[in-house]
Amino acid sequence: MTRLQTSFHHAPSAIGTPISKTFMSLRNASFPLEDPPEDLYDDIATIDAYLNGEVQVEVERINRSDDGRHKVQFVMTISCSVGVRTSSDGHGALCARFRIADTDSNSVVPWDRLAGQDPLSDEAVQISRTWLKTCNDNHKSCVAESAQLPARFLDISDDADATHVFLKELRDFDHNTDSRYVALSHCWGTGPNLCTTRSTLQKHKHGIKVSELPPTFRDAVNVARNLSVRYLWIDSLCIVQDDPHDWQIESAKMASIYRDAYFVLGAACGESDAQGFLHSRHWQDVVTLTPLDQGTTLALQLLPPETDEDHVDTVSQEPLSKRAWCLQERYLPRRMLLYGSQQILWECQKMSASEEGDIRLHDGSHLERICKTANIPASVLARTCRERYVGDKDVNYIDWYKMVEDYTGRFITKSSDRLPALSGLAKAVSQSSKDDYLASLWKNSLIEGLTWCGSQGAEKLEEPREYISPSWSWASVTGTVRFPIYSWYERARWSANMSDFEPLAEYVSHSLDLLDLDQHGRLKGGWLRINAPLFPITSLEPRESSPPDLVLYFGGGFDKPHDENVSLDQLFVVFLTRLPLILENGFMEHRFGLIVEKTGDGEQYRRVGFVDGLVLRKVYTPLKKWALKIAGDPDAEAYGVAGFRRPLQEGDMHNLDERPNRLAYDALWVRGADITLV
Repeated sequence: MTRLQTSFHHAPSAIGTPISKTFMSLRNASFPLEDPPEDLYDDIATIDAYLNGEVQVEVERINRSDDGRHKVQFVMTISCSVGVRTSSDGHGALCARFRIADTDSNSVVPWDRLAGQDPLSDEAVQISRTWLKTCNDNHKSCVAESAQLPARFLDISDDADATHVFLKELRDFDHNTDSRYVALSHCWGTGPNLCTTRSTLQKHKHGIKVSELPPTFRDAVNVARNLSVRYLWIDSLCIVQDDPHDWQIESAKMASIYRDAYFVLGAACGESDAQGFLHSRHWQDVVTLTPLDQGTTLALQLLPPETDEDHVDTVSQEPLSKRAWCLQERYLPRRMLLYGSQQILWECQKMSASEEGDIRLHDGSHLERICKTANIPASVLARTCRERYVGDKDVNYIDWYKMVEDYTGRFITKSSDRLPALSGLAKAVSQSSKDDYLASLWKNSLIEGLTWCGSQGAEKLEEPREYISPSWSWASVTGTVRFPIYSWYERARWSANMSDFEPLAEYVSHSLDLLDLDQHGRLKGGWLRINAPLFPITSLEPRESSPPDLVLYFGGGFDKPHDENVSLDQLFVVFLTRLPLILENGFMEHRFGLIVEKTGDGEQYRRVGFVDGLVLRKVYTPLKKWALKIAGDPDAEAYGVAGFRRPLQEGDMHNLDERPNRLAYDALWVRGADITLV
């Protein structure tokens, strides 16, 4: 890295009006909209705090991997300090990073270059061909060895008739022909869609005019033809949409269809089939510099804030990443060509590349990463030692549940598709791990999978109108969920004052009643039997004014608002796991569990909420009561963390010959009971 730095004192407007506006757009985005500063949208040159502030400019030459075009990347950092600060001034220093890039695709100067505005230019098509050839020649694992065409596919050959595409069936086809096909991943949108139905099946076999295809489908035909691939698979045209039997059979093949495709084409920037994805691109947050001579065509592009991540996934901001079905369509392929709003991107099992010249080598795809962590023995409930955290993030199924957090935040038209839209991915993971799939959870990580709750800041969880899955699965609700046991584990690995997670529940048996042929798809019923401590809930808000000494309190809440009306005498807590926090002469503990409602059918219970918090007791000290009254809440109850004493021996916290939890006995231990969750 080569660095050039210079500083000067001047009004901030000296950096130029276009840059100043871009600079301020970054500042504006950093403040919460509900409580913005009064001068949030003012020009930086008019804000008193920055007058006479120091503007510092730093230029760095960045070492980078590229795809052979030998581009050089320079990054300019512009910062502006506060000039004169008063005691009540809340302004802070401003900083923005820009990359210096060339806007001329024909420039011979090896600057970093902005992708051209035409995604179908000769250069853009050639870059895609180069990626395919490089992968074909060097990445054997990226090519399906025994792939065959799907049951239906589109013949888009332009040899005889470029104006039509034809729906073909594999049973009527010569199996000795080229079996390469492109599978399209796209956002359907909310408008009417061109689909194959029982009434249009024969018509589509006789040909569909390319001019009558939705823009996204036309664009897909253009890309596939430019890359010399004859066959195209589009779900809405290759599955008979109003035939439940055909849909069950073909949707169950999703994993192999996307896995065996020559490549998957991602219409990343297309919000609907009516929009297309090959429209002219417009550079975002770009300031074109005034040329010093006719040969200079440079610009500054605002970069996102720096993070600890070594790679920024730009596709995550595209419309395709907002649709639930498209998640497995990105995880399953061996390789994928993505058309984003700013550039074309390539992903395969060995590398990721961009149209602008970046390349990142790696070993394995999204799917392989999930399968890897599904097969490792280490879990949040079984650390092998008490050594400090050294950066290894691999624990059993962590990538599956991180993926679920992403998935549940995406849009899905039909709630009934909540499990089918993941079934291809679940099938692939199941084949790798040989584990039992329990309605979106896994038997070998059952406790981790049960500890889901609504994501903070997201929309509240709701109950679908139709049955989706048993209540113990996150698929039984709509809304974004998270798995907090993994974020606690991140802390537990480096904190010397945390013991291990200790499981309090264990799997006994389960049964799932499938709705159709897909073993990982829709359900019409099911139950899960576990053995775990079961405690009655004696009170909810408002709390008792004078509880007995043995009453303990736990933080928790209901999954859905209407569950708060459940009768108190039918509510229980099922504890799943505990995490002791070891002190000098005792310990506190954090517990995860489920709030369940007894259904009245024997010992069956339905999940209605989640417990996540430290064990608490009432605090009766007058000082605490006085402090609460001063704070303006005279009726508030005071609660403190319940502590438990333990025998203390020198060095026992780090005795590697003993499991740490033996030092933090379960003070609330009761014999587990067999509990059936439905």
